[in-house]
Amino acid sequence: MHATHTHRPNVLLALILVAGCLLIAAPACGQLVVVKRHYRVVAIDRPHNIIRVMPADEPGTRASEVLVDNTTRMFVLDQQVPTFGWNLLHPGALITVHGGGTWHMQVLARKIYLVGGGPPK
Repeated sequence: MHATHTHRPNVLLALILVAGCLLIAAPACGQLVVVKRHYRVVAIDRPHNIIRVMPADEPGTRASEVLVDNTTRMFVLDQQVPTFGWNLLHPGALITVHGGGTWHMQVLARKIYLVGGGPPK
């Protein structure tokens, strides 16, 4: 009985250390950067729900991807479109995206505002 009693504090200490390390490391792995930025649409990949964009204020920079899912809302003139308006998007359109950025140069879009760029072609 004496040998079991001396191992309990060691096991408890090990569990506390592992739990502490997991709590400290977890936020860094999946951390998102909040994004609110103007983009120029470069291409649309509707089958994969991706809009390829470039920052509107930095032409010539590397293109990013805006990921659209069933929770993404679209607005035109500050009015929400009932269903996502893929037909309103086209290369050259100017959009404002609100969402979370990943470390893979992607943006998980929550709201997309169609700002301008002319009518769809």
